Amino acid sequence: MREHKPKKQNKVKLPTIKLPKVLKENIGIIILILILVGIFAFPKCEKEEAEVTDVFQETADDLGEYRNMTAKELLALLDEGREIKELVVREFDIFAEKWYFSPNEITVNAGELVKLNIKAVDINHSIRIPMFFISEELPYDEVVTVSFLAKRPGRFIFESLENENMRGTIVVEDFLE
Repeated sequence: MREHKPKKQNKVKLPTIKLPKVLKENIGIIILILILVGIFAFPKCEKEEAEVTDVFQETADDLGEYRNMTAKELLALLDEGREIKELVVREFDIFAEKWYFSPNEITVNAGELVKLNIKAVDINHSIRIPMFFISEELPYDEVVTVSFLAKRPGRFIFESLENENMRGTIVVEDFLE
């Protein structure tokens, strides 16, 4: 009977990094310093969120008694014939076609109620506007209306759920500028 000998395995030699003696001896302190720098250089976003809330509140205060209403509630009041002097309604027609929205950038002022009438002109599409918590299917050749109150200045993305390259921008300008 033949004796079975295991095959010789080729050992892969990994390159080694030679650290200076100073680094080897103080590696624990260096790691601690890096952690502390990371904590203070990248603080949590709680402060930023508080500032954003303040901006929302300042803009909403300009709407008086209507400041706590949703865009849908404000539109219902307007449909009933109620006049809201503090509120400006901006309406846009947007067309969804393969690979793009047209127009792909709209500009409004902070504090305005925005109505987007969106029509898919070639096939079914969808639209998502994360900042305003909007996500809608767009059936072919039908107009879908979405609304939101543009409360704070900034640039906000709208996009297709099916095609990540099909996107546009909502520019909300500070109405005081």
